[in-house]
Amino acid sequence: LLLTISFYGHYSKGYQNYKLASIDNKFGFDYYDEYTKKINFEKTIDFNSISTFDQNLKTKVLFIGDSIAKDLFFALYTDKLLNDYQFRFIELDDICFKYLDKKFNGNIKDIDCKNNLPFFLNSNLINDSDMVFIHAGWSHITNNFADTKYLVDLIPSNKIRIIGLAYFHHMSSISYEINNDKIGESDLGKFFYSRKNLEATRINKKIKRFAKNNNIKYISKWKIFCDAKKNVCELATNGIPVIFDGSHFTVSGLKIISKKIREINWLR
Repeated sequence: LLLTISFYGHYSKGYQNYKLASIDNKFGFDYYDEYTKKINFEKTIDFNSISTFDQNLKTKVLFIGDSIAKDLFFALYTDKLLNDYQFRFIELDDICFKYLDKKFNGNIKDIDCKNNLPFFLNSNLINDSDMVFIHAGWSHITNNFADTKYLVDLIPSNKIRIIGLAYFHHMSSISYEINNDKIGESDLGKFFYSRKNLEATRINKKIKRFAKNNNIKYISKWKIFCDAKKNVCELATNGIPVIFDGSHFTVSGLKIISKKIREINWLR
């Protein structure tokens, strides 16, 4: 029993935060603090997830997918420099995605999915959209694009931008290594690059092939964080991480990422 608890604790966020507290944490990261800030920030945003586009001349952008798609949506939705765009989001996570097939009959137990999926399928969101960004990380992992294929059948290919995955080691573990091994600021970029999740890279090859075979534009999420030519990634600004686990943005990260998305022209 003790061995089991020790093994489980070693790989938990709680254990990593405990280890961080035991050393001089100059990197200044606390998972639960960043997570709480993120939840509180989302509560302040005036947004109805079940809403169609306003009929005006602004470019209409729809995000579909999991919590990462939601992060990307919030980053752009709250960016005051993007006033020429309308953004909408429909959350279809790995639980909800399993209902998204031609056998769909409305018998859904998950409350969010029960609200979001029928609304999405019966609304004019797709027809009214100028661009549709799809991110379905766990769905890609668990069902080999079956549900994304269904979305592709619903949406004109010229509207779709399918977003690749970008996962790192958990930020608590990364922070511990930075502090414990006394990694200097000048070496952080290459260190962050070395902590990319290689499984995400493998899956991205499949996503790229899927996009090419269906004449869909592929968007690399790695480009938000990393410069592949220099083998460096930026996961922190002034010591403040832009993600709080392996992929979800901190509140500070949302603002930084929105600027980066504008720079690499996702919305063209």
